[in-house]
Amino acid sequence: MLVLAVTVSSASDVCASCHTMRPYASALEASPHKSVSCYACHLDTGAWDFPGFKAREAAVMYPRGLVSREASPTGPGIHTAMARCLSCHEAVLAGRIEKNGVRIVHETCVEEGGTCDSCHSGAAHSTASRWPREYDMERCVVCHDRVRASKQCDSCHAAKLERQRLATSTWRVTHGPGWQKNHGLGSVTYCVTCHPRGYCKRCHGVDMPHPASFTSTHGGIYRQRPDSCAKCHSTERFCDNCHGVRMPHAATFLKQHPGIAKARLDPICTRCHYPEDCDGCHVKHTHPGSTDGRIGRTVKVP
Repeated sequence: MLVLAVTVSSASDVCASCHTMRPYASALEASPHKSVSCYACHLDTGAWDFPGFKAREAAVMYPRGLVSREASPTGPGIHTAMARCLSCHEAVLAGRIEKNGVRIVHETCVEEGGTCDSCHSGAAHSTASRWPREYDMERCVVCHDRVRASKQCDSCHAAKLERQRLATSTWRVTHGPGWQKNHGLGSVTYCVTCHPRGYCKRCHGVDMPHPASFTSTHGGIYRQRPDSCAKCHSTERFCDNCHGVRMPHAATFLKQHPGIAKARLDPICTRCHYPEDCDGCHVKHTHPGSTDGRIGRTVKVP
């Protein structure tokens, strides 16, 4: 009986019968691929792949099912061979495809090393897939960098359909009516995909995104244009998180700083200041035996 079951059980309902696989089976039923057999996508094209799969099925799924134990399969594999996709979709490699407001030449993507599941891994099982991926602009601009491929919007975006898509897409979150508060929610690294460098500086007053050296230079920038920081940051809370004290220093800080420096167990002043900064005022004072690191060395009167 077991041999007979293994022989005839080539339909997708074998996979769907396992409770571990039910989320994948349910998602497949709601997809355009619902009439496609599991084996059509998840078996390689080798002559022995199907018998090998059935042998594993017989060795793992059936025995565990008979004793009511959990089967070991955890869902469709991460990768589906392109040959399996192209057995039905070979036509997509011929010429330019235009859909949902986006133009694409798939053959070019394949030549650059792309695979079908680089952008369409959720085509059959949606978000139930282990690694659901859809095409998005951040993946496209890896090649559309003005060197390997054009960065002109019209190269990929069909005008009328694109406007319709943008009206209801995530793009609207960062460019819609509330864009002044929401545009930072996007990946600021990719703003330069459409906007020239320096575009953000027109409003922000500083380079955006902040360069790597910003932590060491932002103090001087704040002193020159304090309002530029307040456009995005709550200065009281945001600055205090790193500095450990209220920033910028209050007008009374000069009189208060000895007590603040002594009360801190960590050398908080040296996050921004060098010991020489203290010496500029304290050089006429003597700090015998100072070893707590706040000034860094003992200063003697000449």
